[in-house]
Amino acid sequence: MRKTVYHRGGAHKKLFRLLDYMRYIWNVSGTVLRKEYDPNKRILINLIMYENGVLCYTLAVTGLTLGMRVMSNFLIKQTGCSSLLLNCNNGDFIHNIELTFNLGGKYIRSAGVFAKVIANMKGAVFVKFHKTRKVIKVNPFCMTTFGSLIRTKIRRLALRKAGYTRHRGWRPHVRGYAMNPVDHPHGGRTKSGLKVSFCGKDTKGKKTKTKISNYEV
Repeated sequence: MRKTVYHRGGAHKKLFRLLDYMRYIWNVSGTVLRKEYDPNKRILINLIMYENGVLCYTLAVTGLTLGMRVMSNFLIKQTGCSSLLLNCNNGDFIHNIELTFNLGGKYIRSAGVFAKVIANMKGAVFVKFHKTRKVIKVNPFCMTTFGSLIRTKIRRLALRKAGYTRHRGWRPHVRGYAMNPVDHPHGGRTKSGLKVSFCGKDTKGKKTKTKISNYEV
């Protein structure tokens, strides 16, 4: 069996939570029941119960507390509510941005991130990312959610023993220089000076992005 990913494997079994990235339950109000920890993500999630009895998970938004109500509507602009990009004003903070109509949000879904609407024109909406400062052009009839995503302290968690990382699926990291030549290009104590990955590709500062997205400006 070929090893495709180094230093991974043996994680604790986890249940996968299905999140609602589409938010197409229109004109039905929902209540935030509780916040939950998702082991598959770096962000907390909210459990929403709609008036028609539907339960679903959504991303936790800053300022959205227990008992508050959310809705997907053409005219609503409250934190945690979803609407079309066509209804956003310049300067609005948004997340969970949909790129193609009816396919669900694809951008801005990690902890502590948000995007800002910088221009809302007739045929396109220009959105600027907070972290990377990248600007994309999106169809105004795509969905988005208002507000910024909540920050978490997962990165500050003190891993007190080796078993904590093993439960998360990380195995011990072995330097390529300490391996045999059959296991890694750096193996065999050969100081060639080339910094490559285990499959021979350049690393240590090599640019990996080759194609520019069709949505970037």
